[in-house]
Amino acid sequence: MSGHIQFLDIDIFHNESFTMFNPKKVYLYVEGEYGFIPLICGKSIEADGTEVATITSRYQNIEAFNRLPKPNDIGWRITQVTEDICFIAITNWYPNSDGKGEPNADLWKNSYPMMYSLLRYLKMEGCEQVCTVTSMNILDAEQNPAINVHTSDNDWEGLFSDEDSYLALPAWAFPMLADKMGMQGKAIVASQDEGQFIDIEALKKMTIYLQLSGLPWCDKEMEKTISTLMSVETELSSQGFDEDTSMGEFQ
Repeated sequence: MSGHIQFLDIDIFHNESFTMFNPKKVYLYVEGEYGFIPLICGKSIEADGTEVATITSRYQNIEAFNRLPKPNDIGWRITQVTEDICFIAITNWYPNSDGKGEPNADLWKNSYPMMYSLLRYLKMEGCEQVCTVTSMNILDAEQNPAINVHTSDNDWEGLFSDEDSYLALPAWAFPMLADKMGMQGKAIVASQDEGQFIDIEALKKMTIYLQLSGLPWCDKEMEKTISTLMSVETELSSQGFDEDTSMGEFQ
C-alpha cells in the first residue's frame, strides 16, 4: 500500500515496496552534475534495484513549468539496491552560482533544512554510513583522471591520494553532517578532464571502485545512459551547469 510520511522538512511518498527499505548504507548523487559520472554510475547500480519512495520538500528547487503526460518528477528517488544499501538520486538542486559568476548567497539557507531532515530520518531508520558519489575537474593539467575516497573516520584524508578534493554542495555537506550526527561520512570523488563531455578514463576508474565495493552493476544500463547522453551532447554542452541551471533531473 502506498503512503506518506511527513518528517521535519521533508515528505516521503512511498509504495508497497517500502517494506524493503533498509538504509544501513546510503549513497547519494546529483543527477545533473557536470561530467555525468555520478549519473551514469547511479543508473547502472539502480537498474536492478527497487524504487521504494520519493522525497519532496518545500526547500527543493522546482521549476514552475512541467510537461504532460511525461512530467519531470519532483521527488528525489530512493532505490533499494541490496538488502541494506540504498541509493538516493537528487533530481534537482539549487545552482551554486547566482548566474553572474558570484556564489549563490541563499544556497546554504535553502538546502540545509532538507539535508538535515533527510539525515535525521535516515539515522532514525538505522543508517550507519552516508556516502556521496561525485566528481571534480582536474586542477593540474599534468594530472591524470583518478578516484579518491575521503572518510570521516580517517579525518577526511584521501584513501588513494593526498591531493585535495574541491567539492560543491551537496557532495561535501551530506557526509560532513552525517559525521556530526553520529554516522560515518564518506565521499567518493572522480577527478575528471573538464575538456571532455564524458571522461571515459575517470568513469572506468569510478566503475571499478564501485563494483569492488560490492555494489550491483548493469553494463546494459551504463551503455544505454552513455548513448542517451551522447545523443544530446550539443544541447547539454550549451547549458551552464554551475551558472543558471538547477542541475535537474536527467530525462
